[in-house]
Amino acid sequence: MHLLHEEKDHSLAVFAIAWAPGKGLAPHNHKTWAVVSGIQGQEHETNYKRIDDGSKEGYADLVKTHEETLYPGDASCCLPEDIHSVWNNGSEIALSIHTYGKHLNHTGRSIFDINQKSKNVNFQLHFSPICIKEEYGYDAYDINDYPSYDGFTILPTLLHPNSRGEVTLSSSDPLSSPTIQPNFLSHKDDLDQLVKGGEIAFKLLKDTALSKFIKRNGLPYNRNSESLIDHIKKTLETVYHPVGTCKMGKDSLSVVNHKLQVYGISSLRVVDASIMPSIVSGNTNAPVYMIAEKASDMILN
Repeated sequence: MHLLHEEKDHSLAVFAIAWAPGKGLAPHNHKTWAVVSGIQGQEHETNYKRIDDGSKEGYADLVKTHEETLYPGDASCCLPEDIHSVWNNGSEIALSIHTYGKHLNHTGRSIFDINQKSKNVNFQLHFSPICIKEEYGYDAYDINDYPSYDGFTILPTLLHPNSRGEVTLSSSDPLSSPTIQPNFLSHKDDLDQLVKGGEIAFKLLKDTALSKFIKRNGLPYNRNSESLIDHIKKTLETVYHPVGTCKMGKDSLSVVNHKLQVYGISSLRVVDASIMPSIVSGNTNAPVYMIAEKASDMILN
């Protein structure tokens, strides 16, 4: 998305938006009028009618009312409360010009989750082209613990766990390592979610696309729910995305302010994943780059 023009009072904004093939945006409104003009490729739009009462933030129960594909020279328009989704259903990059009655940063528009009925994506499946040993007690981060035969591993990953751990001082020596207690699975919902993730992985393994390559199964050998719970407890591990130990905010647990300055200490900032109040829905690498870029701007300017 590239801003082409904006009035000083934000009353009009024009964007050029490009979608790669297969990409798009979930159902959303604009809270202002909009006109979309096709320039290159094709952009498929689906319009919806809302049938719920709107009481659940970020969720909408929708029914489709109209679908059309915009080609170069075509145009469509939306009223402030219209809900639609867009995606590139072609084989080349789709480019369109979007004119809004107000810059989107000032409209308070909503993007709706119609599938999970929740605000966050909470699950990720890691597919690893390596095979782990066929008995418990291995170290997943020791290359010597991986067998020499071919295989792959599917790792269900919980993105927003409810369990909370703690990092505390182990002594008064500043060079001593801290004491870290993750408290994995201390919240029942986390285990329930991981069981569901394991069941999804089993389902994928049975699909023709994968099953034709599988000669034999690895751990867990018994794939009922009880055995899966035991397997999860024996193999659960972190994927090294810790955040939040120096979170940004204004409450009693906050460590830094909105400028990443540590409360009560002058000339000290924290610039890393620890300032995130909550973890992002995915890997933390790119968000940390963004935090660092923003911090450098604040420090230099």
